[in-house]
Amino acid sequence: PPRSQPLRAGAVPADDSAEFLPVPTTAVRLLHGNAAYVRDLTRGARTRLGRHGFEVDGTGPGHLPQEAADVLKEAADPLSMHDVSIQFAGYCGSAAQRMPSRVYFSFQFFTCCPTRSEVLRLLPGSRPDQCVLARDEAHARDQAPLALRFLVDCGPPSPAEDPSQQQQDTEAEEFAEYLARDTLFVDVWDADSLLLLGTCGLPLRSLLRQQQPAVKL
Repeated sequence: PPRSQPLRAGAVPADDSAEFLPVPTTAVRLLHGNAAYVRDLTRGARTRLGRHGFEVDGTGPGHLPQEAADVLKEAADPLSMHDVSIQFAGYCGSAAQRMPSRVYFSFQFFTCCPTRSEVLRLLPGSRPDQCVLARDEAHARDQAPLALRFLVDCGPPSPAEDPSQQQQDTEAEEFAEYLARDTLFVDVWDADSLLLLGTCGLPLRSLLRQQQPAVKL
């Protein structure tokens, strides 16, 4: 649910004012969480994603860090402006269910506004339950989906922004705790019938940089 403090995180909503950022190559890696819900990508699926402009990690599904996350180390990162980009690459459904022809996704990242992706078209392959996602716009048909960008500023506010604030800003600690303990739930929608197809959960702990310049999953 939205937090009660003033929003200092910027998001790009999926409406007419949205700012989508094209990403030529994006690393794709599944997260180990529960073997019953996470399916590994086949070699054919990896090759097909690569042909559509996605850089697929060849090491197999990713996994959450086993060591305990150091929230204080994350919060003390001198790089206080966090630039997070999310791009949807593929859709893996059930062979027993009817596959949609177009989908979109909705979620809320941190304290940013609720976000909806653009409508994406499913490009079927050799397996009907594994599809690559492509843009559905007429001027960019079959191109890789655009990325949704979120800017989270965890730096302390200047006196000009909030002269009444005397206590230490806790935005950095709250964002670090969010990444360490929370899960990003993404709703998947049929763009034609507007029916909810399901919800997937992405543990965010792998996004902890621990003062590294960048992370990618």
